[in-house]
Amino acid sequence: MGTFLNQPSSLEGGAMNQGRAKQLLARSIRRQSLLILSVSLAVLAGCGRKIEEAKWSEEVRLHDGRMIVIERVARANPQPFLSEIPGADIDFEIHYAPLNIHWKGSRQLASLEIFDGNAYVVTAENGGVEFCEGKPASTLPIKVWRQQAGEWVEVDAASFPTDVALSNLYSRYWGGNGVEDAKGLITWEFKAGRDAYPFASEKGGNSRRPATIKEYYVSNGITCARWAIEQRG
Repeated sequence: MGTFLNQPSSLEGGAMNQGRAKQLLARSIRRQSLLILSVSLAVLAGCGRKIEEAKWSEEVRLHDGRMIVIERVARANPQPFLSEIPGADIDFEIHYAPLNIHWKGSRQLASLEIFDGNAYVVTAENGGVEFCEGKPASTLPIKVWRQQAGEWVEVDAASFPTDVALSNLYSRYWGGNGVEDAKGLITWEFKAGRDAYPFASEKGGNSRRPATIKEYYVSNGITCARWAIEQRG
């Protein structure tokens, strides 16, 4: 009898189950409300934001030692919610009036060089198995473009002198975390100091020089050999 009396009646059990159900429903509603609020805040924060744009002049050293000053533009999607850094890059521009150079494209820029009066732009590609399929392991994930009669024509990257052409374009144009986006004139000295060019100049002393395109990619392990190893793994 004692055991029977300690058990809840069917009415009491039903009431307890209803109470639990109400608690679970209330928790679910609170979670959904918080999720909706978070999404709404993120959407509102992004509303009205314009495309991020940085414009600057830049000293660029060419492979033969000449120094030119080019105009550059970078555009990116608006800053993500609660971030000081712009979203994904959209496109890039290079202008150099003396040779009527005007480049605009969506790929990251690795180099601007001039050989025999012809302008070349080197873009950084994503690499990967698809890009490297059928190519030698030493292949660099780049594309090379030559300006020809006002148009940009892709040329064979394997025949381009990557062991001579410099990796000479400024890559830290977006600021964030208290640092301003690139603007005004980005001098060669500023680039050399901030990018910490790794190679000592042939002139000796403390003089530094940037890497050639080949030196940069090989020293960072960015060749098709990398993806061949990953594919085997």
